[in-house]
Amino acid sequence: MTSPDDLIIRGFNNMTVHYLEEEGEKSDDPIFSDAKSFKDSAIVVDMGSHSTRAGWSKEELPRLHFPTLVGRGRATKDVLTVVGNDLKKGDISKLAAKSPFEENVVYHFDLQEAIMDHIFSRLGCEGDSIINPVIMSESACNPNHCRKNTSELLFECYGVPAVSYGIDGLFSYYANCISTPNANREGLIISSGHSSTHILPMLQSGPVHSKFKRIDIGGYHCTDYAQKLVQIKYPIHRAAMTVEKSQTLKENHTYLATNYNEELFLFSNNSAPKEEEQIDVEEEKEKGEEEKEKGKAEKEKGEEEKEEKEEEGLERGKARVIQLPYVAAPVVVVTEEEKKRKHDLKVTQGQRLKEYGEKKRKEKQQVKEQQLERYNEILNMRDEDLEQFNEMLLQENLADENALNKAMEKLKNGLTKSENNDEEKAQRKKNEMDKRFEENPTDLIRELREKKRIIEEMIERKARENSSTVGGRNTLAKRKRMKAITGIAFNDADHDTDDFGMNDDDWDIYLQAGSEPLPEEQEEAAELVQIDAWLAKYEKKAPKKENATTPMSQELDYQLYIGVERIRIPEILFQPNLIGMDFTGLSEALQNTFSSLTKPQLADISKRIFVCGGNSETKLFRERIEAEVRALLPVEYEMNVLKAKNALKDAWRGASMWSRNNSWKSRGENNGWITKKMYEELGHDYLKEFMLSNQYLKVYE
Repeated sequence: MTSPDDLIIRGFNNMTVHYLEEEGEKSDDPIFSDAKSFKDSAIVVDMGSHSTRAGWSKEELPRLHFPTLVGRGRATKDVLTVVGNDLKKGDISKLAAKSPFEENVVYHFDLQEAIMDHIFSRLGCEGDSIINPVIMSESACNPNHCRKNTSELLFECYGVPAVSYGIDGLFSYYANCISTPNANREGLIISSGHSSTHILPMLQSGPVHSKFKRIDIGGYHCTDYAQKLVQIKYPIHRAAMTVEKSQTLKENHTYLATNYNEELFLFSNNSAPKEEEQIDVEEEKEKGEEEKEKGKAEKEKGEEEKEEKEEEGLERGKARVIQLPYVAAPVVVVTEEEKKRKHDLKVTQGQRLKEYGEKKRKEKQQVKEQQLERYNEILNMRDEDLEQFNEMLLQENLADENALNKAMEKLKNGLTKSENNDEEKAQRKKNEMDKRFEENPTDLIRELREKKRIIEEMIERKARENSSTVGGRNTLAKRKRMKAITGIAFNDADHDTDDFGMNDDDWDIYLQAGSEPLPEEQEEAAELVQIDAWLAKYEKKAPKKENATTPMSQELDYQLYIGVERIRIPEILFQPNLIGMDFTGLSEALQNTFSSLTKPQLADISKRIFVCGGNSETKLFRERIEAEVRALLPVEYEMNVLKAKNALKDAWRGASMWSRNNSWKSRGENNGWITKKMYEELGHDYLKEFMLSNQYLKVYE
């Protein structure tokens, strides 16, 4: 297998080939036993639709980080439940691993319970109940029903003392921008996750929930689109292009174009000259030699600048060649003895078929001579007995004497031509092939190879048909053999008795029929031998080209050419119509958000536009957002686009930092903890609002 370090190998036009590495097996989540030292710490759980992070609020980073997947299968009498990193590649399909999320909303609460069991057991929480409060992240505008079931699970099943819910995007914003007490809160959060993308405007007073926007496109949709594009482009690699490989392709080899249409033009091989350049060309024709030289120098300078720009673009990468992993087939070394044996076998087979053909030709000639003698006897009978002459004409299916003369003339011509016909035909064919080789050897060799391929496929197809049985003796091969045996046994016209088999020599017919090929098989095999002889002759004489293209190896068979797909895959976030989705993209959603805000509010939040979420890790994501927002805002507005330091873990970090600054036992306006007493008195779906939470809307039944 090709080494991942060996990136520059043979490819399309000597392009750099990028190895698509397979993600190795992850180790099982560790089991910690120091939970007693975190009695005053909260358990922070950032459960997303792609992955889950969990740990103690006193620590800077989560202890657990695993995919949000649960697999279930039967092991003896008990039901086996496997969660997160404990699921190996084979288990994902065998155990029908599923996520508790549908889009970005928890739907399968039994799977959520399995994940919470996994988290508490791995963190080392013992006893009948959990003594630590729990803070959980959720998506913007999470339905009350989902929160209600989660609260019931935590309070009723695990007995936690308190729980708090906050928006993942706002937690990430808190960790990066507003964790200090007197920090300026204004900003616009663009959170692009696995299943969806949210736009969250934030003012000094808090988040403006009524202005929240959601787009149902995220990293999952980009991965799915990447998989479909490659499978359509390379149908032979449908099975090889798994979801994991598609995700690796999306993460490592795609990027967002700051200007999609201009970037598409760079991927095109054809470039139209600009109108200004055409005017310069016309003006140069009218100028003198001195001005022409000056124009030429300027043109060369422009070309150099253009090449520099293209090189800068290539550093970012345009089209790429991706090497799929593969297992190399064993190389079979054919020895000289084996080559000689195969060559001798072909020569022997050709000689045998040639002799067999000569034998058949003589037999046909003998039959013609006998037929001519028969016609001469009939013609001589004309003068002796006219009535018998006419009767014999009818037996031979001849209308009259003229028909007899024509038949005799035809037989005489055939016998005359057949004496040297085969040699003349062979010589004529040889001369024709030699002439064609002199005119265009490449086309001739290509034609012979194609003809050989067709004959080999025909022979293989007939072999499959011969081997297929309809039932008992009624096979195609046996029917043909019986027909040949019958022809051999009863080819004697004087044989008028049914005594075949009485003589022991009669049974030699079966040996003869079994050893000789059928006529159609013999013709195809003879033609194949002749083509092999021509190829052996002409391939040696064919001129050898320098830098001739070698046959494609397995390495090249497993290479993918990824061109415009590199920008087309992540572009669906801004143009959902590329995947058939009929709703607004991120640019239109931003425009709608800006138009719903007052000018002072817009001026304030434009100073800090914050992008976060796993999908924001796409290359040039921040630059594309900056270009889109700059086009929507007035020129005089100040604008600054920031990116999360760690897009995957900042939501957990923000929740951890917030829980350290706001104890669940404190009594403050910004305390977002829901205690067991509040849960019982205010309803199971109750949400204590705070700066980073959703808005609680009581639904009366």
